[in-house]
Amino acid sequence: MFVDELDRCKPSDVVATLDALRTFLGVDGCVFVVAADQQVLEEALTRALEQATPADAVNPYYSSGSGYLDKVFQYQLSLPPLLVPKVTSFAADLVRGRSGVWAAMDINLVVSILVPSHVRSPRRVKALLNTFALTYRLAQRRAADGLLETDPAMRVEEIAKLVCLRVEFPLFARDLLLDHRLCEYVLALDADPRADLGFHVRDQVKQAARRYAKLDADVDQRLSDLEDPGEGEQGEAKTASVRKHHGQQLVAYLKRTRKVPGPGRDLIFLETSGSVFGLPAVVAETLEQQAQNAELDEVLASIGGLSVEDRPAALALLTQQARDAIGLEEENVAYTVLAVCGDASIPLNGTADTAVETLTPILTNSSHPLLNEVLAGCWRLALASDRPAALEMRTIVLRHSSVRESASVAAMVMRHVGPALAADPDLVQQLVSRHLLGEEEDMADMLADLSSLEAATLMTQVGPLVAKELRALIEQHETWKKAKAQSGAVAADSSTEPRSPDEALQRLEWLLEHWCEEGPEAAHAVAELLLASDSQLCRTIVERNTGRIPMVRETVLARTVLSSAWRRSTDRWPDWLGMLDPRSSIGDMTEEFDKLLEVLWERASKSDDALEPEVVTRAADSFMRLFDSQPPDRYPHITPFVLPSLSRPSTDEEARRAATAARRASAAREWRPVEAHRLRPPSSGSSH
Repeated sequence: MFVDELDRCKPSDVVATLDALRTFLGVDGCVFVVAADQQVLEEALTRALEQATPADAVNPYYSSGSGYLDKVFQYQLSLPPLLVPKVTSFAADLVRGRSGVWAAMDINLVVSILVPSHVRSPRRVKALLNTFALTYRLAQRRAADGLLETDPAMRVEEIAKLVCLRVEFPLFARDLLLDHRLCEYVLALDADPRADLGFHVRDQVKQAARRYAKLDADVDQRLSDLEDPGEGEQGEAKTASVRKHHGQQLVAYLKRTRKVPGPGRDLIFLETSGSVFGLPAVVAETLEQQAQNAELDEVLASIGGLSVEDRPAALALLTQQARDAIGLEEENVAYTVLAVCGDASIPLNGTADTAVETLTPILTNSSHPLLNEVLAGCWRLALASDRPAALEMRTIVLRHSSVRESASVAAMVMRHVGPALAADPDLVQQLVSRHLLGEEEDMADMLADLSSLEAATLMTQVGPLVAKELRALIEQHETWKKAKAQSGAVAADSSTEPRSPDEALQRLEWLLEHWCEEGPEAAHAVAELLLASDSQLCRTIVERNTGRIPMVRETVLARTVLSSAWRRSTDRWPDWLGMLDPRSSIGDMTEEFDKLLEVLWERASKSDDALEPEVVTRAADSFMRLFDSQPPDRYPHITPFVLPSLSRPSTDEEARRAATAARRASAAREWRPVEAHRLRPPSSGSSH
């Protein structure tokens, strides 16, 4: 009976198996042939065997594992280990003359790279050869499918080196995923522990390279670590010794194969960077490396060298890289994608949704503020997608400090009215108000570049807040001016003059004049903003432009115009009322019309400083023009304002005033009889 692999079992299983074999030792014709590593069996027996024989310092043989083996095995044959050249020759002889993978390659060269000098086991040699054949076949298949842009036959040496690292030093091979140049870094640090690996190498890779170079990193998982890690200092010392020995084997192998290139990144992943996206391998790897280090200018230069057709593929490649990256590299690649999105020559249609959903969580969870250099690209990308994540990305841009501090950056964002308002309307109000009333012209210039409807939409949304802050700005400056006039120049010098509203008012008047010529919607929105500030300065601006402002039909603005008109000089009423379209909803403005009539009568009937008849007539004509198309029952009623002033006087002074008012009213035939103006007169029973 043949027993194999016994030296692969746990110590307890080794003892149990040998105990079972001893049961049959007295059976005639029963022969056991056990192939195993004697040293492993002895170690297992020494650890796990329970025997009554005490430890014997004089004759240690009787208390060791080898003594137990001698009782079980009457014949022991030790096979001599193979010398290094013999191992290599053995490996070459196994595959020499075979067809398939081995037929068209330099077997001696491949085997010398594939089998490291510390390997002595024929089984290990076969494992290395079989793994190489499978890896080579897989590389051929990937190349045939277009995923690997290389001919495996031209890179057999690299494949052999990669296979050896994976089989003999699997933990080191795993770290090659971090950076395929890890072999170079370890050799550089082995030669000079203080060697500078370069700023482009990530800290994680540098730390790994230093551990391997110092022989302080595991290159393989030891079974003893899992089954019996040892106890105390002795166990730790043993572990450190094994680790160091394995590390020496790794460094020795890397030195031995230093002339063998790679293994390259494409062989490690069995996929050429960019092959899925149709990009040349060199270009793809360059872009990925630059993106890892956030070399934004270099990435833009690299993409600029591509054809217009290949640029979207480059963006897709970087987006995929951002999805797979972690830590600092994740942010670096994300910023790179945003920088690329800022290039208007690169269409975003096919990549926008994926990029937005990939980058938004990265930006949201980042503890670092968004770089100013990628702000424009971030906004452009957010505009190109309608996914919910795009709304969140727009909000990130709106909340950026540069948008608040720079009028030009804010104008760049606010140029897209709808998306900005959809993201955060309250924040948009604050930003527009801040920059429109600020010291820079960019926001006003941007508004002038919008279409009339877009400008009207934005101004209507932000108007209330702008009007409020404009009024506060005016009042603050007016208060300072009054204090200065009252206290004198000396006292005024001790207080800082608040910012003057003049620039903001000039900017708003310029916008009003611009839109009066370009579009009624925006002109009305600016006029509404100015009048809503309830300031004489703003009403003066509107009054200067009444002849330019397009006819007003919208009820809210019409009511605002009427409310502003009675606060102005009566001789300017025709200008104010001339802005209103007679087709407006007159019935919705009864309160405002009544106020105008009341003020007009008061000013016309004053005994002192009364209006000239011509002024009253023009005001009345402009007033009644609005009622030309109205039925008689809709005419304004003047009785409530006229009767109180015509009541019987109680004193001689009041009588003289009433007589004067009557003479002025009689003389003001130009104002025409009440019936002529279609103002409903007092009833016939009223006293005069």
